[in-house]
Amino acid sequence: MVNLDIDKQSLDFKDFISFDQAIILDINSEQRYLVTKYHTIIKGLRQRNLTVKEIHQLYWEPRENKPTKTLKTVYRYLDLLEEHNLVVIAGQRMTRGRRVTEKIYCLTAQYFHDSDLDLKFWDTPDSELFAKKVGILLSDVLQNKNFKKEESYNLIHHSLQLSSNYQYFNILEIIDKIRKSPELQKSVESAKFDEHTLISYTSQLLVLIRNFGAINQLLALNNN
Repeated sequence: MVNLDIDKQSLDFKDFISFDQAIILDINSEQRYLVTKYHTIIKGLRQRNLTVKEIHQLYWEPRENKPTKTLKTVYRYLDLLEEHNLVVIAGQRMTRGRRVTEKIYCLTAQYFHDSDLDLKFWDTPDSELFAKKVGILLSDVLQNKNFKKEESYNLIHHSLQLSSNYQYFNILEIIDKIRKSPELQKSVESAKFDEHTLISYTSQLLVLIRNFGAINQLLALNNN
């Protein structure tokens, strides 16, 4: 099976990405069915961009010492997922010593939200995962390990949930709402954030969430 935990920087190749992935994509019931049916591919691409050969290896069966699907079948799966706007060719991979580049695939969005269920994104399990990623990012960028605590993930998730209820972006109103939330007060106390820190970091957090490009820039800076 392909090792998705390998540090890409240590490998002898370079990916050239031309696709700008969305953060959240509303999908219909047919797309949700395909996400479930081809969960192996979706799960793999959620971890990182992959070539067709790497996606093929996601179906590796140790007992048979080979993938359970043929490469031709994997191509057919990818064509179907691409046709339904779930997967897209993200760019090309150039490997040292090879003249031919490989196509690399990615999901069209980091998170899929089933709009047919009439469920707001912040009420879904994906939103909790998203909040956790934001917490890890803030912990690294702001050099505050408190963000990597479960209580902080809950705090971030609740903050984002509140901010999503506004038709326009007004940081002062959002902060005021956060400060008056009993649930958030408990989270703040358990995460050991004083009110000043809460207001300061929540402001930065919400600005980042409203500008996803800034998150990518911070991630790039943090990886250097």
